[in-house]
This record gives sequence, C-alpha cells and structure tokens, in this order.
Amino acid sequence: MPTGKAWRFQQWVHTGSAYLDDYAEFTGSGDVQTFTYDALDRLMTAQSANDAYRGYSESYQYSPIGNLTYKTGQGTYTYPTSDPNSVRPHAVTSAGGHTYAYDANGNMTTHWYADMSQTLVYSAENRLASVTRNGKTTAYFYDGDGVLVKKTAYENLAAGVPATSDTTLFWPAVVTNGDTWANSGNGNYGEFAYTGSIGLRYVQLDLGGAYTVDQIKVWHYAADSRIYNNTKTQVSADGVTWYTVFDSAVSGTYPETAAGKTHTFAPRTVRYVRDYLNGSSSNSSNHWVEIEVWGNRTTVYVNALYEKDVTANLSTKYYYFGSQRIAMRRGSTLTYLHGDHLGSASLTTNASGAKVSLMRYMPYGELRVGGLSTDRQYTGQRREASLGFYDYVARQYDPALGRFLQADTAMQASSSPTRRTRSRSTATATPWGIRSGIRIPVGTLLF
Repeated sequence: MPTGKAWRFQQWVHTGSAYLDDYAEFTGSGDVQTFTYDALDRLMTAQSANDAYRGYSESYQYSPIGNLTYKTGQGTYTYPTSDPNSVRPHAVTSAGGHTYAYDANGNMTTHWYADMSQTLVYSAENRLASVTRNGKTTAYFYDGDGVLVKKTAYENLAAGVPATSDTTLFWPAVVTNGDTWANSGNGNYGEFAYTGSIGLRYVQLDLGGAYTVDQIKVWHYAADSRIYNNTKTQVSADGVTWYTVFDSAVSGTYPETAAGKTHTFAPRTVRYVRDYLNGSSSNSSNHWVEIEVWGNRTTVYVNALYEKDVTANLSTKYYYFGSQRIAMRRGSTLTYLHGDHLGSASLTTNASGAKVSLMRYMPYGELRVGGLSTDRQYTGQRREASLGFYDYVARQYDPALGRFLQADTAMQASSSPTRRTRSRSTATATPWGIRSGIRIPVGTLLF
C-alpha cells in the first residue's frame, strides 16, 4: 500500500440475496461488519468487533405489518393499533423514553425526551418549515419547486471543526478523525485529543468566521467524575484579544458528569475558542473528548452544488464526476470525499492524498465514530447535526429512531432511507426520501 497516503479497500459478501451478509472496509485497519436477515429479507442483527471503530452489536424486531418494534439502543417501539380502522398505524408514538405526536397528514409535530422539548412546524406542502428545541428555532425556506434555499439556525458551530493546540495532538492534530474514540456522556461519540511526554495546555478551534455565540459545552474525560480545579475557557474574535467565559479559579471547581460542563454568557462575536485544563501549565495527560460552540448561523443553498455560510462569509462548492459527489472546496481548502456502498461519506482526504477525517455509521445511520469536515454524510445526505436528523429533500429522517419524520408522499412503504422496501438497511439508498414524483436537485445521485 502507498505510504503517506490514505488508502481504502472495500469488500462485500452476498449469499443468495441482494443484501449484504458481510461488509469489510479497510482504511489502515480493517472494519468487518456482519449482518443477518429473516425470511422477508429484513435486517435482524448487525455487528462489528473492531473497537478501533467502536465495535457494536445490534438486533432488530418487527411487527406483522413491518413496523420496527425493537432496536438496540432505543428499546421497544410503540405504535397505534394496526386494525383496518387504525389512524397512522406506522407512526411510532414512543421509543426509548422518547414520545412523539403527529398532525393529520402524518407529520411529526412534537418530540419530548427528559428535559428536551422539540416542536416541528410544516408548510401547506408538508415541508419542514421550522424546528424549535428548548426555545431555540431553526427555520427553513424553499423556492417555488420546494427546494431548500435558506436556513437560519441556532446550532453547534464546532461540528466537524478540527482542533489545534500549543503542541502536536495525537491521532493526528485533528480531534474529529476517528482514530480513537470515547463516550462524551451525552450520547454522542467524540475523539480524544491528547499528547505524550511533551504535554499541552489547551485545544483551540477556529470556526472559520465570526459568529454570535452565547454558550460553550465541554467534556474533558468521558464523564468519570474527576474534579477539575484549574480549567479556563476563552473566546476571541481575532485570535489576539481573548475574553474569559469561565475560569475555575474564580467560579470554583466542578466534577465531570455525563452532561459535561456548560458555560453560558452574554452573546459575543466569536471566531476562536480555547479550552484549558491546567491554566498556564502543560500536562502530558491532558485530553479532551468534545467541545460544542452554540450560536446563530444563516446558510443559503443552490441545489446540491453550492452553499454559503452568510454569517461567516464562507462558501462551499461541491464537485461531481457524473452524478457522484467527489470533492468540496470550503473557502480555499479542497477536500476529496470518499463514499461507501450506500453513498455515505466515510473518508475525506486532502489534495496530497492524506487522510483528513473518517466516519463510521451504524446500519440505520447513527454515527459510530469519527467526524467529517462535511455535513453530507449518511447516504450522502445533509446532516442537521444540532437536531440529529438528515434532510432527504422530500422529508427528514431520524437515524436514532430509524424512521422518517413525515409520511411518504408517493407510497406507504419504506421507513428507512437505506432501502426501497422495508427493513433492508444494508442495500441501496433512496437519496430523496420517497419512491417517485419529486423534482430532484442537480447533483443528486439516483438509483
């Protein structure tokens, strides 16, 4: 294999059907996933033993009418009765402590979980118009053909942003790369950033532009309850003048918990964020799991070809070979995108061929490990990282739930984007979220 380059090899094994029994992908170290199916070709089990990519083992169960009734990590699903007079028999009403409600058209309108409350509003054409989560609203705007042209959101601006430091970070100097992983405590998986004998004081994020920010969340060590007594978080608009939003020397010590540590402050213009563990001193065992930076962002879209972060004045252009998305240019940085058999972006490389970031997915689309510098992820669709779902043009999909948020406008069949018929989440993808009858934006891959 070539040295100094990111290399990739994929292998599929089929035994008598169109669906995968084994899928192997090698990008430096192997990741072999194994799948089993029932007599109706519905996915029953999926597993990987490779801990380098967060090995997993999941099982799935289904009702007589094809509803997913059990999924590892979510538990048991509840639906309305399935008799001939039932209303929305395929609309899940609860799963894993989450509860859901719908309007008369079958659109999910509310989602509750613990202290999280989410309200979804739709247009007359049943397109998602806004999502309000815990008082913060994301709004969507469409052209006359129903294609997304603008989004305004309060979201995690650090999603997919690489981290640097005052010394070299292991794996390498990028936090979101997938070489090692740890549970952040909030249900997401982030990467460790740490050093050896040299030691480090802080990690730093460059958001790529100036945003209005009012909240930062940090997880320092996988929620193991250790006490932090010399931490400091700072922000800057220009990288020269820094403003301290938290200093444990002033505000006191705190224990690491599953919720991490949240710093809320008056809105400020921020481009750079620094998080310290030992003030001015270096420590070889310092490490971070995850950092979130919350603020407002407005983005405009031109089909699947171009988007601009208006808030930061940062443009992204996508390049295609035929209908396959192969590269993106954000600002002046060119990144190559490499997909798997479903079209999911799982590896990015730079112009020299070196790995930039890596991602692995569960069968229904949850993130296993890693982070990408693009939001075009599972089956090549745009991920709303702060809300947890994917935009499939015609409707939105929740990978944790394994269900779309709206009914299929063309047919009442599939509830997963990774299959044309029910419960085949390792077959080919339907990238627009319905069977037929919708205008497909330029650059969208069709099967």
